[in-house]
Amino acid sequence: MSKGTRQKLALVCLLIGSSVFIKLASKTNPPRDLSKPIPSSTNSFQEKKQQLLTRHQANPADQALVERVLAKYAQTAINLEQTDGLRGLKLLDTLDLEAVYLYEKHPREFRRLCELVDDQAAAKILLTWRDYLGLKRADDGDRALWIAELERLSPTQRLIVQKNPEILPLMMTEPEAISGLIERISSDPKDLQDALIGLQLVSLREGSHSLRKVIETLEKHPKWALEALRHRGPEGLMVVSLFGDVIESLDQQELLDDALIALHVSADDSSTFLRDHSADSLAKHLRHLSAVGLLTKVADHANALKLTLEFGSRGEAAIASTGADAAEVVYQDYSDSTLRRQAVEALADHGPTAAVMLEKYASDTQFRDILRRYGSAIILPIAQSDMSPELVARLNEKTDRSITESLALGVMSLSAESGQSIIRMIHDDGLVRVAQVQISAISAVEFLPLYDLTHLANVLRQGYRPTSGEWSWALMDGAFVVADVMSLAAIQPEGVAAAELTRGQVKTIGRTTAREGAELLTDKAVRSGIEATGQIASTSTRLASRWWAVKTAGGLGKVMKQWPQAINRMSIGQIEEIVRPLARKAGVSLSRFEPLRFMKNGRELLMRVPPERGLKYLAIESGQAAVGLAAYWKMEEHLASRRGSTSQENQP
Repeated sequence: MSKGTRQKLALVCLLIGSSVFIKLASKTNPPRDLSKPIPSSTNSFQEKKQQLLTRHQANPADQALVERVLAKYAQTAINLEQTDGLRGLKLLDTLDLEAVYLYEKHPREFRRLCELVDDQAAAKILLTWRDYLGLKRADDGDRALWIAELERLSPTQRLIVQKNPEILPLMMTEPEAISGLIERISSDPKDLQDALIGLQLVSLREGSHSLRKVIETLEKHPKWALEALRHRGPEGLMVVSLFGDVIESLDQQELLDDALIALHVSADDSSTFLRDHSADSLAKHLRHLSAVGLLTKVADHANALKLTLEFGSRGEAAIASTGADAAEVVYQDYSDSTLRRQAVEALADHGPTAAVMLEKYASDTQFRDILRRYGSAIILPIAQSDMSPELVARLNEKTDRSITESLALGVMSLSAESGQSIIRMIHDDGLVRVAQVQISAISAVEFLPLYDLTHLANVLRQGYRPTSGEWSWALMDGAFVVADVMSLAAIQPEGVAAAELTRGQVKTIGRTTAREGAELLTDKAVRSGIEATGQIASTSTRLASRWWAVKTAGGLGKVMKQWPQAINRMSIGQIEEIVRPLARKAGVSLSRFEPLRFMKNGRELLMRVPPERGLKYLAIESGQAAVGLAAYWKMEEHLASRRGSTSQENQP
């Protein structure tokens, strides 16, 4: 643009501006009437305030409400009343700043809540849950769901929630079932509180299935479901959910705790049994086990109850003599029905000794063959030979052995048989041959002079190869013959009697020690912690050590017995983790009550149930007029289950 052009453009702008200025200057303002005050915004507010108070002065409660919200919200209250009337003021008084937020940002939700505030119960619910709504400002979808769910509740249902505000998520999930249940048990405050605690434990994230399952349990078995919950927490409630009919048939308060534990431990086997048998038959069996002192023992293994159900008195004898470990041997190591039956007989007859042998040689083909043919009779011969190395090692370690122990060590050190060799002997030569070498079977004839030498001769005459044990006892017997001859030569009848008594005592002590080595290894060897030369002990010792360790700890049943005390020191999440497998069998999902995350003032807010409070937190919440984090968690679960399923219902 040239310089001349720019000058012309500037001149045009100057002329236009001058023309506008002259026109404005030629206008004159009319004279102001000083007798009339100038309207002000302050006077306008006061007038509207007075008008608002005048409109509602007929009802003292309404006037008090108007004065309260005017004092707090001023112009906002006036504006809100002009659009939504007294209901808007009630909602403002109830929700505080949350109402202002909804009024300005979400008028549709504000209008829907205004429709509810005339219901006193709904207004109380809104007041109770106001803080939660404030935390949900960043989630418009969930807020709309929450309001829609609250609208659906009937006045009676909202009245129930008003009295128990923490159950709002439960009521929203299953309104008819929850209201019906509470009406039936509301006459007893303690029952109502405990029932609500049980319901709060149920997860709502997958919908209403789990909640319906627990409601059904509380309705069908109200007495025992609540008693089980009080005795054993959520575990007890889940057991009744699975076996409520059995507990009802049992109908004995003093057996409840032991029965709950036994049914929990054997949940799979008990469920299988009930497919073909009545609940009353299982309850009758539990009463019988209690009468014979086995109800607590069957709680030590998952298959122990099954063992008593399947094998009757012999199964009970196996549990009584061996403990619940008998079930592990029978069902884990022997699938063949004949072998399983023979194993039960062996356990019933020989207890822990049989358990160790059956476990150790379960995979041995020859052992399984002779077990099938001869049953429990093979256990002691094998065990006596199999145990000797450990007992010898134990006695060798002792530096202050008694005379009895020294004699036993001398005899047993010479006996070098192994369990495997005895198995081969039984397999090849039969049980008759083994009966000849079974030194644990003592008869009166064994105390006669030259018994073992005579026995050795008979063995050789029949064509068998003597065992080292037979040689050992023959040697001992020969020594006694020499003692007898010396006594007789001295013509001392007292000496002969003393020698005979000594022979009997030594042989008895030696043989009894060997027998105890076979039958009481758990007590004499394992408990003492046998480890030969610092190395790991033999397989049989390790197996016996495991069983002894379980018994020393008291077994699974004892651990389960302490569960109620442990609950008091556990977080709700830890309790849920332990009970979850049982709850899954009952078809119930439990809440985890993990930390909650909300957005507040642009920052993330983390909220969590105090871990040390555990179930006590739910009990405290159920007795309060407000709601806490557990109720927030339940609401989050419910809304999560509803997202996407009610989007069409929330359309204006």
